[in-house]
Amino acid sequence: MNHLERSHRIVLAGPVERVFPLFTPIGETLWVDGWDPEFLHPKDGETRDGMVFRTSHGGR
Repeated sequence: MNHLERSHRIVLAGPVERVFPLFTPIGETLWVDGWDPEFLHPKDGETRDGMVFRTSHGGR
């Protein structure tokens, strides 16, 4: 199995305490249709360093 890490920078209009939670794997379920991450570590989906999740799109 290969390891893949991606990063990106965006600028948001609002305090980090309010907007950051919307860009976590769980937070994105609130506004992204069909977003349903499978949490591998930690199983509860808590956002933290080293977390691992996977998603699918179009059967992939």
